Amino acid sequence: MRLTINDYNHHPDSPLYAGTIRFKEKIVINPNVDYTFAQWERHNDELYFTLVPTSEIEKLPVQKKLSQEPKAVQEHITNFLNNIKVEK
Repeated sequence: MRLTINDYNHHPDSPLYAGTIRFKEKIVINPNVDYTFAQWERHNDELYFTLVPTSEIEKLPVQKKLSQEPKAVQEHITNFLNNIKVEK
């Protein structure tokens, strides 16, 4: 959803972003469902807003830096990588 600047902002209590929107299909927000939302600024001072059921967000693997792993694991991996023999 794109939130546009309110061009008729004549009062200090007026919203900065306002407008109208028409949805092409039925929009349902269910109770007792966890939703994830995000809002970020785009060009021309417009805001973009998303609201997605958390269960529908693609689960990506968690990546950690090697330096964040316990020292013993980091040492073993480093030793393994250092001892790989490259054939020429």
